[in-house]
Amino acid sequence: MDSAKVVIHEMPAVGHFFENIIKLLYSVNRFSLEIIINLLYIMSHWKFRIFKDAGVDVIEEWLTSLPPNIEERFRQLLVHMENTQNWVRPFFDKLTGYENVYEIILKSNIQYRLLGGYGPGRREFTLLKGATKAGASKGKPATWNPKNAREIADKRSKLIAQNGSYTDEY
Repeated sequence: MDSAKVVIHEMPAVGHFFENIIKLLYSVNRFSLEIIINLLYIMSHWKFRIFKDAGVDVIEEWLTSLPPNIEERFRQLLVHMENTQNWVRPFFDKLTGYENVYEIILKSNIQYRLLGGYGPGRREFTLLKGATKAGASKGKPATWNPKNAREIADKRSKLIAQNGSYTDEY
């Protein structure tokens, strides 16, 4: 059972339901941990993909540049979202004016955003660009860093629609 505890510990955002399934399947000695992990992967509602720019994982690069606590919160949020059928505010919203660009929202003293879009496959969501957003105030529009983050995400989303080879597994 120690190996099952290690797997659960390495998957901190796994819900109690999945934790109990792992323990049960492992305790009856009918399934290896590899099979259990594959079953959980199949059972998830969504699969995240990342955009690769000239072979570079731009999302991992951005995530690792964040303060460690913010990076960890994003990773936990993504695991939660993989196992959630419907994504809604306060963690997810469509960006107005863009066909297939959405934001995964993480609020802190700075508002962090992972911009992404549905596809290229069924039940897949591709992470396209990381950014920060300062809220709108007194009639002024929100400011993004980088300024063109939404346009970059939109361009990448369109590239993926034409050719899914720009993506890789998250």
